[in-house]
Amino acid sequence: MFNSVPTYVDFNKRDTNIKVHHYNKKAAVITWFIIICLVLLTGIIVYTYMTQVSIRPLKLKTDELKIVKEYTEICLGNVLDNSLFIAAKQGGYILPEKTIETPFGNTSIGVAKKETSEMQISKYITNKLPSCLNNYSFFQEKGLVIKQGSLVSKTIIGENDINAIVTLPVKIVDNSSNVQVEQFTKEKEIRLGKLIQYAEEILEYDDVGLSYLSALDINTTIIKQDNNIVYVFEDENSPVKDAKYLFMFAKEVE
Repeated sequence: MFNSVPTYVDFNKRDTNIKVHHYNKKAAVITWFIIICLVLLTGIIVYTYMTQVSIRPLKLKTDELKIVKEYTEICLGNVLDNSLFIAAKQGGYILPEKTIETPFGNTSIGVAKKETSEMQISKYITNKLPSCLNNYSFFQEKGLVIKQGSLVSKTIIGENDINAIVTLPVKIVDNSSNVQVEQFTKEKEIRLGKLIQYAEEILEYDDVGLSYLSALDINTTIIKQDNNIVYVFEDENSPVKDAKYLFMFAKEVE
């Protein structure tokens, strides 16, 4: 009878020790889990803070660069408009070789090749755009530090539109980083290419009849002046600054 009691007590003690050992292992796992969570949480907080610190200035400068880009393209549009008025009144030339005086102002004798007109308009933009930009003084006065590179312009004359492409590295800088844009574009729905084509066809023939002129999708005025005939095209499909686009050139008559 008495020999069986210790056996029962020893069995309970062994069971108690097992349960205590199991409990300690579970507590250790929970402790490590809490530590890992704290480390991860700390990492997330640090990463979020560092990301916000690095992104906020960049986003601000990106927005500023967008405004600078819009400003540049507004200037480009104004300069392009001026060049198109000059070219239209002088047979596609900015700098015609030979001119005559007409009731509508001086115009060229003959008409420019499309490639010549593209080249002269591009040169006009290269020379005049910096004056409009004025070294970005408006932005410099607001505290922005802006650096510029060399300006190169290219003009593409299509039949129904004109594209001006300006390469000009513009960079907003500070002590830590910088953002930059290099290319600016402006498109105008001006049919300079089509009008040059009409003019070339008129110059090609000795006598252009009214039936030919009336078939064109423009209004044409003819002025006889000394030994020249002045042609004035009025193209309502080429609006510039809400005005009618007048293309003019003279043809010598022997």
